[in-house]
Amino acid sequence: MSQRSWRDGTPVVVFVLPDSSPIHKEFCKKRLGMFAHQLRQTWDRKVFSGTGQAPELASTVEEMRVLVSKTPGAIGYLPETEVDRGVRSIRIREGAQ
Repeated sequence: MSQRSWRDGTPVVVFVLPDSSPIHKEFCKKRLGMFAHQLRQTWDRKVFSGTGQAPELASTVEEMRVLVSKTPGAIGYLPETEVDRGVRSIRIREGAQ
């Protein structure tokens, strides 16, 4: 949440789906080990303290895919069935945070 650039110097741009999205809720719970509202509170604290940047909001999975594919340094999450050649996929081991 506080990493502002990748090793090559490219700024990190984080995209998330709305807090109400079932995909966002599942990502938060399974991958981050928290509820969506807890993630929002954590982001808010980082932003207001000046130690982090707020994520960019993607309204839909399709918009997430387009934004991540077209934005240098972007990172986001998609259901595995929605990943295409326009984005690079990384795997997160179960239980890894």
